Amino acid sequence: MQVPPPSTLELFGLPGLDSALETLPNTDAVFVVWAGDRSTYLARTSMLRRRLQRILKPAAAEGETPGRGLNLRGVASRVDYWLTGSRFESMLVHYALARRYFPEDYPRMVKLRMPAWVKLILSNEFPRTQLTTR
Repeated sequence: MQVPPPSTLELFGLPGLDSALETLPNTDAVFVVWAGDRSTYLARTSMLRRRLQRILKPAAAEGETPGRGLNLRGVASRVDYWLTGSRFESMLVHYALARRYFPEDYPRMVKLRMPAWVKLILSNEFPRTQLTTR
């Protein structure tokens, strides 16, 4: 699958990150958060603005306990995102990007299941078929 070029939000040197996040659409999308050259976080979402605001929220103030959620604001350098029209398109784009950025680990990331096979059992006088994943 050919994935179109992404829209990019540069985070280094962006003084109004929160206001820049407010301009993003709140639609289906697939995004990659880059932390330097090698670390990436790939995800798909149905509400892009809300998800990025949660991931890139400001760190907890002095004396407050930090939340348990993922916070990438201190390490993220840029965000690439692809707007999609449906959940199915999001799944296809997520699959293509996982294969591109994580070639060894993409089946686990996209939760690919083993395909079903039809097994023919000939040991019985009346042969039968059976669905199996082995």
